[in-house]
Amino acid sequence: EAIRVNFSEQEFFSNPLFGYLSENAQNLRAGQAIVELMDVDDPRRSIFFKPDNEQSISGGAAGEGDGNASRLGDFFAAEGAAVTLASFTEQQFMVAEIHYQMGRIAQAQEAFALAMESSLRDFGVYNAQWLENFLASHEISLQTIMEQKYIALFMQPQAWTDWRRHGYPILEPASDNQTANRIPRRFPYP
Repeated sequence: EAIRVNFSEQEFFSNPLFGYLSENAQNLRAGQAIVELMDVDDPRRSIFFKPDNEQSISGGAAGEGDGNASRLGDFFAAEGAAVTLASFTEQQFMVAEIHYQMGRIAQAQEAFALAMESSLRDFGVYNAQWLENFLASHEISLQTIMEQKYIALFMQPQAWTDWRRHGYPILEPASDNQTANRIPRRFPYP
């Protein structure tokens, strides 16, 4: 249900993020925005992040360089971790967004529920009771759809592209930034 680039533990065939982190482990930690966006009991949290020094999941504020914040989990950063390019989960979030924008709320809710279930299954943490409680306690809205898509597509460029289109989730620029208190909306071209 997904198009993935597979990597292995063989030399020269490992996940690129693993290679980066093997030499720069202190440079990449969980961000406060994504950690706070996820419900505390979201089963994906323990897949996304490793516990911090206090044995909990924490994130640092943008630009703060919190060396005690959680590290990326092995799902993303292990030597043989696959990288997802496109998935059924992403497709269903797009369907939910389209239906919502067209005022077809029942269809949006149905696609959203499929997207959420698929996301949990993608990360190997499907929990029917958690999903039922989550869907019952979160009213369907563009913000809800886009925030959950942002979480489900964590570490994929599409999450940033969607943020540029809608402004969800609501993010703050890094402290002491060099971008006039704006989050960059384009990649520089070499």
